[in-house]
Amino acid sequence: MIFDRVYCSKLIVRILFMLMMIPVSPALAEKRMEKDLDNDGRPDQVSIYNDAGVILRVESDKDQDGFFESLQHYQEGKLVRIERDTDNDRRMDSIDFIENEKRTRQEKLDPKGNLVQVSMFDGAGQILLMKKDTTGDQKFDTLYHFTAGVLSSSTKDTDANEKPNVFCIYKNQVPVEQKVDDNEDGVMDKVLVFNAEGELEKLYKEPFAKDKYKNRVSFEKGEILSQERDRNEDGKPDDITLFKKGIASEQKKDSNFDGRFDVVTLFANGLPKTQEKDTDFDGKMDYLAEFDDKGEVLKTREDTNGNGKPDRIRYYRAGSLYRIEQDGNDDGFFETVSLVENNTVTKNLIDRNQDGKADMEVFFNGNQEKKRLISDADYDGYFESTQVYDNPAWTTIVSLDSDRDKIVDVRSYYKDTVLRQKEIDEDGDGVMDLVEVLIKRGQLTVSKKKNPGKLP
Repeated sequence: MIFDRVYCSKLIVRILFMLMMIPVSPALAEKRMEKDLDNDGRPDQVSIYNDAGVILRVESDKDQDGFFESLQHYQEGKLVRIERDTDNDRRMDSIDFIENEKRTRQEKLDPKGNLVQVSMFDGAGQILLMKKDTTGDQKFDTLYHFTAGVLSSSTKDTDANEKPNVFCIYKNQVPVEQKVDDNEDGVMDKVLVFNAEGELEKLYKEPFAKDKYKNRVSFEKGEILSQERDRNEDGKPDDITLFKKGIASEQKKDSNFDGRFDVVTLFANGLPKTQEKDTDFDGKMDYLAEFDDKGEVLKTREDTNGNGKPDRIRYYRAGSLYRIEQDGNDDGFFETVSLVENNTVTKNLIDRNQDGKADMEVFFNGNQEKKRLISDADYDGYFESTQVYDNPAWTTIVSLDSDRDKIVDVRSYYKDTVLRQKEIDEDGDGVMDLVEVLIKRGQLTVSKKKNPGKLP
């Protein structure tokens, strides 16, 4: 269909005329009222009204920095929302929602505008619930519950599975008890008990049954006082450590779980200083160790026969054993001294007449087998007798220098404990003149033989 141009023109004019006849409401105009509350010449409060004079918004700059950090929003003249910049970064990070002049909800935002905290309030304006996102994963992991506006309990989800595993009870706004279920099996892995000031007082951990724990720790004013361990899970402590100024000072241990402490360790600067033990569990301490300033053992004393007196003393250098003294006959005199290298005894020094000088020395090989012994039988300071144990042909070879001229007078050869051969230097010239060979009991062969007689 082809339209006439004149007709079209008339139609357009008619449409425009009709549009002009439609009533149009005038645009709402806002009115601003500025106030300089601190008289510094700059406005710090601006109230905005509509053309009917109804309040729409109030903007406030209380810190005189030129930025309005508080915005109050109104609907129909009633306050419905308050926005605030609480950290002065010129971003609104706190929003309060108002109903009937009572705050019902508060939201807090991080610098990126993400919601990190929501608080809910009752009809009286008292807080009921606070939810927090403490990890920044956009999930509320921590909830605080309030009774009559007072904090009463909280829960926390530490593994982001939306199941709370930390539970806390409060009194007078401070924590009273906190329970932690790390693996969410219903058994609390840790229980923390606080005093009236909210300071940690007790810590229970390592559960072995419901409400029973292997490890119990006590605190005072933020410092550890004691730690009790129940290693055999009988409900009684078998390991107690005491602390002074947060540093271990004493430890008592029941190593065989008989109800008696058989190991007592004293500490200096957190390192062991002395340690007593009841090694045979008879109720009497029979072992004492002393330590140096680095906590390394210096000396130990042992009562191996239970008579109440030490009979073995061990000495250490830089933590390594180097000397052992022993009282073999319980007379209080340590007659045997063992010299040690690389935890192996190399020599025994024996003082049989208690004159402070060794009159017998025993030498050992790397396998702790005797290889040689020298002896001063008459205690005159000269070792006249030598026994050799490492000759593969004989069990023992005994050499005797009875006249102290450093020449062997008699040399005896043994198989096990039986004498099989004896050599004698009759004139002291260092040459064995007589050899006695014992073939079997009752039969003896005698022969002359030249054999140098120096001490082996």
